[in-house]
Amino acid sequence: MLEVVRAQEFSRKADKHPRACEAWAASIINLRGITQEIQTVVAYKIIEKLFEERKVGKIPPMFLVVEEAHNFCPEKEVRASSKVIRTVASEGRKFGFGLCVISQRPARVDKNVLSSATPRLSFG
Repeated sequence: MLEVVRAQEFSRKADKHPRACEAWAASIINLRGITQEIQTVVAYKIIEKLFEERKVGKIPPMFLVVEEAHNFCPEKEVRASSKVIRTVASEGRKFGFGLCVISQRPARVDKNVLSSATPRLSFG
């Protein structure tokens, strides 16, 4: 399980996500304690790499959960991770790459991401 991700793990030499993509395994990447700007860049790099590897069959089908989605793909601004999350939301299923976005503020999540996500659970 990946607990904490450090910036040096994303150098040009780091092409693999050790044990993060094994079949039937769950990996948690905890970005707590890192600035929001760095979090979005790290999320972008991880999601982009996983999606590209999934599209060519290098990793098994997977399901990605993005907690606090309003921080990674906000409606009113573009962050480093916004575009790749929109792409995964709209195209991921056909490649076996599922996406779940979680937010306590769904109105602040990119509308394109929300429109690709069904069904929705809402508690209020």
